[in-house]
Amino acid sequence: NNNNNNNAQVLLGIFFASKDICQMTFAPLAGLLTARTSSHLSLLLSLLGLALGLALATLLFADATTFRGLLFARGAQGAASAAVLCGGMSLIAETHEGRLRGRAMGAAQTGLALGLLCGPLIGGLSFERLGRVRTFRLAAAILGANALGMVGLMGLGS
Repeated sequence: NNNNNNNAQVLLGIFFASKDICQMTFAPLAGLLTARTSSHLSLLLSLLGLALGLALATLLFADATTFRGLLFARGAQGAASAAVLCGGMSLIAETHEGRLRGRAMGAAQTGLALGLLCGPLIGGLSFERLGRVRTFRLAAAILGANALGMVGLMGLGS
């Protein structure tokens, strides 16, 4: 029984670390790809695609029924979030001049920190009221709405 408990703790640690490991692994690749995307429009389109990828990775959580499926979904979220973070920072750097750039990046990082602080609370309350599947589908829908909002704000739809 003690051995099963130790195995469960190790698997839980691997599960929680998998997103960060994938994010750390894919961030340099995302940075290289972002650096090669020089035009404003291609950077916007790639950021939009990455946001949709994050939504799809989140949808994987809704339907995952095995540890392997959950681990894959968590890793996919890590890779997608690395790409979104690199693309977003690159977009800020490209679209904001010197003095405003630091303020814009600070605002983006503040938003990230707020998400890290509030996300578990909001996710926990949603999970309690909606259950696992609907909670992850709601999160994926919010990410999809974010991508649509990006289309409108960037003027890509017209």
